[in-house]
Amino acid sequence: MIKLSVSNSFVKCSDLSEKERASVKALLTYKVDFGAEKLRLVFKMKAMQRKVQFCKSAKQAGFFKAMVQRTYQEIEDIKKKEIVCWFRDDAFPTGHLELVKNYLSKKEYEFVLDDLRIVPKKTHIYKWVNQPEELRYYQKEIIAKCLAESRGVIESAVSSGKTLMMTCVIKEMGVKTLLVVPSSALSKQIYDEVSNYLGKHVVEIVDTKKVRAKAELKPIRIITIQSLASLNKTKDIGHILKGVDCVMGDEFHHWGSKSATDLLPHLDSVYSRIGWTGTFMRNDSSLLDLYGILSNVLHRYPAHQGVKDGFLTPIIKVNHELSGTLKLNYQKEYDENYCGNPDMLEIIKKILFEMAKDKQVLILINKKDKSGNIIYKFLQAEGFKCSYISGDNSKEEINDTIKKFNAKKINILIGSSVIGEGVNVRSTDHLILAQGGKSEIAIVQAIGRLVRLYEGKEFGYLHDFCFQNTKYMLKHYNMRTEIIKRVFNPEKEISCV
Repeated sequence: MIKLSVSNSFVKCSDLSEKERASVKALLTYKVDFGAEKLRLVFKMKAMQRKVQFCKSAKQAGFFKAMVQRTYQEIEDIKKKEIVCWFRDDAFPTGHLELVKNYLSKKEYEFVLDDLRIVPKKTHIYKWVNQPEELRYYQKEIIAKCLAESRGVIESAVSSGKTLMMTCVIKEMGVKTLLVVPSSALSKQIYDEVSNYLGKHVVEIVDTKKVRAKAELKPIRIITIQSLASLNKTKDIGHILKGVDCVMGDEFHHWGSKSATDLLPHLDSVYSRIGWTGTFMRNDSSLLDLYGILSNVLHRYPAHQGVKDGFLTPIIKVNHELSGTLKLNYQKEYDENYCGNPDMLEIIKKILFEMAKDKQVLILINKKDKSGNIIYKFLQAEGFKCSYISGDNSKEEINDTIKKFNAKKINILIGSSVIGEGVNVRSTDHLILAQGGKSEIAIVQAIGRLVRLYEGKEFGYLHDFCFQNTKYMLKHYNMRTEIIKRVFNPEKEISCV
């Protein structure tokens, strides 16, 4: 009989037969497609090999032979990365426990659990400094689920009150907690909310300098995933995790990266782990990695349910069809259609002319120089007063511009990825997707800038571009449409030619 010894981070398997071992290994293994990268390196290596043949000196030939050898090694390194296996030395991440248990039961393999995890006792009494209003029905359900299960992912729509729910869970658990976020902007936003509820005396934003100095830390600690990964590399992670019995990851879909999964061994002393996100279901292989760090999804509160309940603004999708330019290369086709395309610029101008003057417009772009600057200068030349923020602006400038947009002191705002996840943009009436793409995470986060409730906003208008007679752009448009229908269930669709 298989014995599964369960700790906080890993499950150790013993008494496995070779057949059982092979079965579990196959279950927890997936392949990453590096085909395009390998092909590029193969062509590069062949080009270097040809150059060796025509070298006029031994020194020159030696240089290209070294290049060939380095490229060959790069190809071999990629081959090693292609196969990802989470079953190593007869152990697997605890987050995969339910997956493995279900699999073993299905295969009729007998197993027994030896759960070595210890539920932590309360070590802190957190009190409300400013008690929140009555919780919504789904917030109560999610909080109860977190307290009962202590481990898993909460997939909850934008503007569903994730920070409030996190705070309620922390208060009820009464333990030291580490809150891990994807950006410094989001860490400040969460700090402001948590400290408003529980007081500044129990929560702080922590940087690597403070941890390495071994300074005393408050019971609720907020840090970016990048800083935590840096502390792991320099072996300073122990201090920030000292005494921590709960780790929460906000925007948890980011945790599929290797720098995040490398944290698993260091979290073995942490009992409770909860991830919060509006877009857990990634469209790549990293989903198995995410499950490994925490566990399965505990609760889902989708955006379309938020719209139905009246907690989010219903959307009207406006599809703008225009003639596109076909290219065999994706990047060239993207640039031809989205970057400075005069037909698309004219449609944006038409949208602005036809809407009510008191409405708020957010235009999201991907490439700041090839797209954002062009749209900004075009609209200025056409007489529109607008603002543009990108990675070139300081944090203060970005925050100030967003505040002015929410206060309707700015009516037209063009922005790049700096207006991304976690950024509290509320006043948008019209969202123009001038960025394209097919990533579900990026699309859902973008539309999150439109669906937040705001006084006087009855509907949010979502404008998307359908480039006819293209290969990649049309395919990605269809993928976006499917995602938008499934996640937000638009009130209606309008097609404009």
